[in-house]
Amino acid sequence: MDTDGKADSDSMMHQAQHIWSMLDDMANSDPKAYKNFIDKHIKEGQEFMSPPTPHMCVQTMMLPERKTFFINFCSWARVPVPKSPEDAVPVTGTDITEGRDKYGFYSMTSCAFNPKVIEEYGHDTKSLVDRETLINLAIDFIQHQHKVEISRSFTLLSKDIQLKGEIDVLNQSFSKKAQKSEQEFEEQLSELETSFGPLAAGAKNSLLNKLANISTEESRNSKKSNGKSTGTTYDSPTIKMPNQTEVKKAGIIEEISSQSNTKLTCPVYTMDSVQDDGGNINRVVVKIQLPGVKSVNDCQLDISKDDLQLTVENCYDLHLVLPCQIMDDDAVAKFSKKASVLTVTLPAVGKL
Repeated sequence: MDTDGKADSDSMMHQAQHIWSMLDDMANSDPKAYKNFIDKHIKEGQEFMSPPTPHMCVQTMMLPERKTFFINFCSWARVPVPKSPEDAVPVTGTDITEGRDKYGFYSMTSCAFNPKVIEEYGHDTKSLVDRETLINLAIDFIQHQHKVEISRSFTLLSKDIQLKGEIDVLNQSFSKKAQKSEQEFEEQLSELETSFGPLAAGAKNSLLNKLANISTEESRNSKKSNGKSTGTTYDSPTIKMPNQTEVKKAGIIEEISSQSNTKLTCPVYTMDSVQDDGGNINRVVVKIQLPGVKSVNDCQLDISKDDLQLTVENCYDLHLVLPCQIMDDDAVAKFSKKASVLTVTLPAVGKL
């Protein structure tokens, strides 16, 4: 018998009964406050039950075959926010699936983070370093979950491309992951209704979020005490912040300082796809800011049909997956000494 699992369940039920009892007291002593409380939690419950919202999409490669790989980043209220820089960053994800577009076959998956994490470190963040850290955490998670190797060089697609694939398929994939926990909570709440009587129409859904938090906390505590998994859907125990002697900012940004002295800097860059009148990509223009670089001779630039690699010894390292195949032999690179900016123009295949 799994006595640890039974203890977790009993503890959760005890806390839920306590919540129920307090609401009964509130209903008798202050009906208005009780109604406001119920309305508030019904709204929160509806938000909690909402499907993930696509936020941004990243293109990289699956190694060693260098197959095009897309990662959808989603905002989902069901994923908890990290409590401190020392805690794991909660994340859940879907299976890896295959697809095909006009450029050929590709693989893809989706990761969901708490809305606060997405808001602070997603597409609209003021810090490119913060966003890069979030993307690398997602890659950590994917590699851990699916036992695959994903390139750390990536391209953030434009803001109007928030999702690769179909939204219905995305919702179904995440829905399967949440189905088991939903059923367990529904059964536990129905048990309470039988014992203590219904509170009000919709009360069951309104308390789902609160009980889910209890269940997640119990599962987390159980993992710390005995190393056993209790079925939580947020399966990222290995993605944690490194220990810091000084905490400057809460959240995933703490990973940066531990790696800054072991890796070359990724320079700030832009990558624009110039389209023709038919909407097809005509050329790709990459502009890379290289402060401190005085000559193009300091830059080692390697271009293939689908990627670009730039290295400046002891200073910068950049690897970009291009949005389309290009004619590498016709690429043109120009370096501005005054601005320390390298501009690379890459004609798309068949457009020269």
